[in-house]
Amino acid sequence: MTPSDEYPHGWDVEWVAVDAQDRIAIFTTAGDGPIPRAQLARWAEFSTVAARLLALPETGGHELLVTLPRPDDFVRFARQGYFAYDWDWSRGGLRPRYRLQARPLVPRLVDASLDPDLLALLGAGASDRLNFGAAKLDIRAAFECEPR
Repeated sequence: MTPSDEYPHGWDVEWVAVDAQDRIAIFTTAGDGPIPRAQLARWAEFSTVAARLLALPETGGHELLVTLPRPDDFVRFARQGYFAYDWDWSRGGLRPRYRLQARPLVPRLVDASLDPDLLALLGAGASDRLNFGAAKLDIRAAFECEPR
C-alpha cells in the first residue's frame, strides 16, 4: 500500500515515533488512528521503518498490559524493545487516544548502533513532548496529524 500523503482509511498500519528519552514505540492505527503528516508525506520511506526495526534482535522480555484474543503483534513489538500502542476510540465517549498495549522490559534506544538511514527516519519521528511510559497518548499534542 502506498497512500502517498493521503490517510490510509480502513487500513491498520504501523508507524513509529521516538520519545524524549530516545525510546521507540510502534503505533498501530486500527484503521482510524492519527498518523503524523510528515510521515504520511513520505510514506514510501516511513512505511518500512517498523519492519526494519522488527528485523533487529530481541532485547528481552515484555509486560502485556491488556487482555486480547490475539496480542501476538504487541508482544513481538515489546520483546524487541519497542513500546506497543494501539488506537482506542471506544472508551465511553472520552477523547480517543493511543493506548499502551505492551511495554518492553529492556527498551531499545535510538543510538549509533542503528543504520544511519534508519536513524534519520527515526529522528523525523522524534518529539520531546512524548513519554512512552504513559498508559495513553494524545499524539496530536506532539505532531500535526491526519486525520485531525
